Amino acid sequence: MKTLKVRLKQHTPLIHFQHDQYGATLRASEVKPKLDRFILTKIGNGYYDAGVNTAKNKTWLIGKGEHPALDYKLRIKSSDKKQEYLIASYLSQRNKDTLENRGINVIDQSPFFAQEKENSEIVRGSKSWNDIKAKGIICQDIIVDIYSVHEDLVNGILSEYIQSFFAFENFGMRQDKGFGCFTVESIFVRGLDEEKQIPLKLVEQLFKDNFLIRYKKVLTDNSLSSAFSTISNDYRLLKSGKNKPYAKSKLMLYGLKRNQRWEKKFFKEYIDEIYQKEDGTYYKLKSFHNEDKNGLDEDEDFYYLRALLGLANQYEFLLSNPPSDNKKMIVSIKSDDVERFKSPIIFKVIDGIVYLLGNQISSEILSKKFYFEVNIQGDSGYKDDRIVEDLYTPDKFDLKKFIDFALTDRTNGASLNYIKF
Repeated sequence: MKTLKVRLKQHTPLIHFQHDQYGATLRASEVKPKLDRFILTKIGNGYYDAGVNTAKNKTWLIGKGEHPALDYKLRIKSSDKKQEYLIASYLSQRNKDTLENRGINVIDQSPFFAQEKENSEIVRGSKSWNDIKAKGIICQDIIVDIYSVHEDLVNGILSEYIQSFFAFENFGMRQDKGFGCFTVESIFVRGLDEEKQIPLKLVEQLFKDNFLIRYKKVLTDNSLSSAFSTISNDYRLLKSGKNKPYAKSKLMLYGLKRNQRWEKKFFKEYIDEIYQKEDGTYYKLKSFHNEDKNGLDEDEDFYYLRALLGLANQYEFLLSNPPSDNKKMIVSIKSDDVERFKSPIIFKVIDGIVYLLGNQISSEILSKKFYFEVNIQGDSGYKDDRIVEDLYTPDKFDLKKFIDFALTDRTNGASLNYIKF
């Protein structure tokens, strides 16, 4: 039996729901399916199904290959030394000071919004730090052991691609926004009578080997809060635009150049002052920049552009005349064609550098139909009220051209300041 022993370095926290367990670290149940798919795609020269056939012919699959999984066992362990973080999208300086005075490490202004209520309870002291649902965890001395009776699978395939795999993937929640970033520190192949060390590649060379889109930004502040604040702000500018200071979405601007009007303008036309209150007046959105008013003729088509950078569950709009203290109109996003689609852009944080990486967009999100349902908080008369028009995603989209445009555009004085490598 051959063994591959891989030592990892963790660069950013893994958002962990089992943080209280001994040795809480990467989960083999997440790593192995991803590693299998990565390896099978590599040996299939970019085609997963071709890789499955190759692996089947070499008897590398478990069973008869009806559920393609490579025939090896994987175990992950780490030392009990770990750093824990409270991760928030926003905390006041006063609240950060309160937490840090209690010895709680804080990452704020991050793209993680899932437990803001719990974070507030921790600040107030109404909930114990150890009772929080999810913590950010950075572990030490992480070892991945891979065992297989197939020596050629370990020697020729896993040992060759394991470093690229960890350069290609992040892990856990919000992985595309830089959480759960690891690199390989050493690789050893062990047999009965020998042990050999596999040479390592530089991480930027690994990125060049695995990503078509490659940009980086060197941070002046090496803190994790600075890194995740950078990622949050930059991704928002790419996809949705910013309010303070105001800057138009790079995706919206790119769409205008291609005669594609984005869905935010569609919502303006189909939900603002459309839904009637009991007193006969209409619900009005609190604020809405008319971003593309000079961009297109009125007969041009709308497209659901933001779906191309990852599907959201809903959009929320503040109302200027709400029915009660509840102030939002919520638009749910539905599709019979697409259940989920993660962002094709991935961020990594390594040694004070934020990397923006990606490959061309999958065809599974192109030319897909979406419909939208409206709910108004505090008004039960509008529940899952379907907007009369549906939207499609474009039939083609070049992610590389979009990123190249976005990182050179200076509209509203908003630039992203990444360097191509």
